[in-house]
Amino acid sequence: MWIHWLIRIAPVSMAVSLMILTLFALVPIRGDDKFVMVKDGNPLFVNDDFSKSPSGWRLLNASRWDAEAQQIVLTEPGSQRVGVIWLMKNITSTFTAEFRYRVGGGSGADGFVFMFYKDSDYEPGIGGYLGFLCRPVEKSCPRNVGPGYGLEFDSYFNSLEAYGMGDPSPDHIAIIKDDINSHLVHVNDSRVEDNVWHQVKLIVADEELIVFVDRGETLRWSGVINRTFGGVGFGSGIWGLDNRHFIDDFKIYGNIITIKGLQSNWRVNLIDGDQVLLTGVTSSSNAELRLEATGLEMPLKGHFEINNENALIYESKVFDEIWGGDTISLQLSSAGIKTTSTTDSATLTTATNPTSEEGYAKSSTFALALVATLVVVALAVVMLIRRRNTV
Repeated sequence: MWIHWLIRIAPVSMAVSLMILTLFALVPIRGDDKFVMVKDGNPLFVNDDFSKSPSGWRLLNASRWDAEAQQIVLTEPGSQRVGVIWLMKNITSTFTAEFRYRVGGGSGADGFVFMFYKDSDYEPGIGGYLGFLCRPVEKSCPRNVGPGYGLEFDSYFNSLEAYGMGDPSPDHIAIIKDDINSHLVHVNDSRVEDNVWHQVKLIVADEELIVFVDRGETLRWSGVINRTFGGVGFGSGIWGLDNRHFIDDFKIYGNIITIKGLQSNWRVNLIDGDQVLLTGVTSSSNAELRLEATGLEMPLKGHFEINNENALIYESKVFDEIWGGDTISLQLSSAGIKTTSTTDSATLTTATNPTSEEGYAKSSTFALALVATLVVVALAVVMLIRRRNTV
């Protein structure tokens, strides 16, 4: 008789056990450490508040580091008439740059320029040339060219008639290319010399330049961008008239966040609270994902969710700082299972649910599920015995 009842309850017992195994396999819990997301680096990233000696910059002519004020002085009354600083890093990819400036306190000239994609092999010119090019009327110029781009903050009207130059107005912000007189776009703006600190953000996309001053869009230009040269820096000039030109809190970072160690057709979401900041899917032929972050306020904060074609398979810890240009890899942790991958990143399989000490992850936790299954079987046996006794 008891064999008969055991046969009758066996399907129910097996179904309940299978449900418990499935739940334990799929519910995110803090499990054994197998996988982790790791920042591999950021070749573009610079974040310099000039609180320390600017070892990452090359300072020329009048430019100097003010250790007490913790800022860069490009030019000032009584200094040499041109000052230039070059970042000791070439950048030819897309990027976003941020900095603060203050100009004023003098008799009113000439301005400064933030230079990028710039050939730096030239003698910086004084006055209205802002250190952007060599100035032939000042001295002999072995190289009177210096291709590249500049974001110009010009505070003096160097007219064609008086100076042989082509300034569009006395106070203007402009994007210039290759020559100090070649203005791609400009806007009249008194903030170029009001002796107040201003915040600047320049977004350099594939074929677009966008300028923000004090968080308001100020300039926008679209067109083909020449990235032959990689010089990044600031220049300033004074002559008969002058001003103090200060730079502080410089940042530069990329516009792309790269995720490695994935498989084809996996989706990655970067989430802050209930907001999806970035999302993307790997292609069928590439396990590396490039997330476009152009225009987002940096640094980002959030955690990553990684999904295969069927379900969520990994959820990272919260990263407090994610910058454009970061490369982040999904890797095996020291406690991870073995794989046959020959690349730097682990190859995940459907038999593996990655977990991490850094955050919530998927875990099969087979031992716990097995215990739960044995409990179900034990209850079934107890029920069987009680049923037999009543019969």
